[in-house]
Amino acid sequence: MKTLIIGAGGIGSWLVGEIAKDLENGIIEPEHEFTIADDDLVELRNVKFQNFDISEIGTRKIDALVKSTSGLIRPYEDGRVIDRKSTRLNSSHIPLSRMPSSA
Repeated sequence: MKTLIIGAGGIGSWLVGEIAKDLENGIIEPEHEFTIADDDLVELRNVKFQNFDISEIGTRKIDALVKSTSGLIRPYEDGRVIDRKSTRLNSSHIPLSRMPSSA
């Protein structure tokens, strides 16, 4: 299964850290592929509420997260960043997890 995480800010940065822990602990199957897309840099104002530290200021958020997860999460399209102003995503771009149907 493949999952694309769009955004590496207040929610996405912490989500990536938790996913990496679950991958390392075998809670998530290693065949599951996670990719993160974001076109932003880490700024000082991000350090307080997002999963980044001062040493990462000026770094692309996706690069900082890939490094902090030892490559368990990879950047979208091998490092090319989605430019949210020029790229429109639709359901064919985003593999979604299937939710169990209620009986």
